Amino acid sequence: MSLIEGIIMGVVQGVTEFLPVSSSAHLILARDYLAISAVPLLFDVVLHLATLVVIIVYYRSIIGSIVLSFWRWAGKKNQMADTPNLLYGVALIGSTALTVVVVLLFKMLGIDSTNRTSISVLLIVTAFILFASRFVRFSWQSTALVGWKQALLIGIAQGCGSLAGLSRLGLTSSAALMGGLNPKEASQYSFLLAIPAVVGALLLDIMQQHGGSTSVAIIPLIGGSITAIVVGFAVLPLFVRLIQKGKLWYAGVYLVAIGLFGLLG
Repeated sequence: MSLIEGIIMGVVQGVTEFLPVSSSAHLILARDYLAISAVPLLFDVVLHLATLVVIIVYYRSIIGSIVLSFWRWAGKKNQMADTPNLLYGVALIGSTALTVVVVLLFKMLGIDSTNRTSISVLLIVTAFILFASRFVRFSWQSTALVGWKQALLIGIAQGCGSLAGLSRLGLTSSAALMGGLNPKEASQYSFLLAIPAVVGALLLDIMQQHGGSTSVAIIPLIGGSITAIVVGFAVLPLFVRLIQKGKLWYAGVYLVAIGLFGLLG
């Protein structure tokens, strides 16, 4: 992999990880277009860790508050003010657990999306889910910030987003909006939920390699990861503005076009 190819992959990761367009699908399509036959595991790991850094830095305040509240709870020194953070953390844990269940179920049933046709179809499915999030609201909306029903729905949505073509961010944010969360809360919960999901997926990928190639040239690795971080910091606020203004359907239009191109091109 050359430096230019590494930077291009970094741009693709930085943009698509923070927009509801399926980063895994775009990375696969980009590799095909660049004729990169095999991308070392280490490169994938570093790119995902780079975008994970963006999320942690951007939401460092709420992450710090949740961690501090759980620390005080563990030491039996929690206060009444810690209750919302503790409930929020429990909701994240519950959503993550449902994600794991869905991912394992997919693996048991052999459900996957790796070829151009399946990816293209699922990109169009993601588009229709984004369109639906503008109009559909479930009747069991909770008065809590994130109720248990919302947490379960979003967790299942994230598990489905493990398939290339189904955008994790698109599905979780749409599920959050349909479940009654306001746009700011929906985007924040979706990104925070990505932290354990990305870490878990990377660990699973590493364990499944069984000693596969992890070496990669250092220059493309550095170039790609830095690019992913810089682009990610620029794109994440863009997604927040899109969801707050009810413009997620813009991404849906793009996904329909890309999906049809993949099917007919």
